Amino acid sequence: MSAHHRTPAWQKFTRYARPIITASLPAPCVNRCQLGGIVEPGQRFDVAHIIAPEHGGTDTLDNVGPAHARCNRSDGGKAGRTKQLAAKRTEQRLPKW
Repeated sequence: MSAHHRTPAWQKFTRYARPIITASLPAPCVNRCQLGGIVEPGQRFDVAHIIAPEHGGTDTLDNVGPAHARCNRSDGGKAGRTKQLAAKRTEQRLPKW
């Protein structure tokens, strides 16, 4: 979970958006889906960004949708962690001149 998703503003937005998204189910999973592509009524889902905030996405109903919890949690946050790990490995390998 990124720092953005821990903010009170995001928590408040998800409480607002979840009933609206629930009313529109069945709907396609907005992440790289591992469970068949459609979020059905009665399934657990996360409110997920279509364009991530770190890539310029906003917290609006146009930029969020349902994602299976498994899909969203396996897909989300990888870009930030990958960049941090790569920087750490580079620091360990190369001497600072």
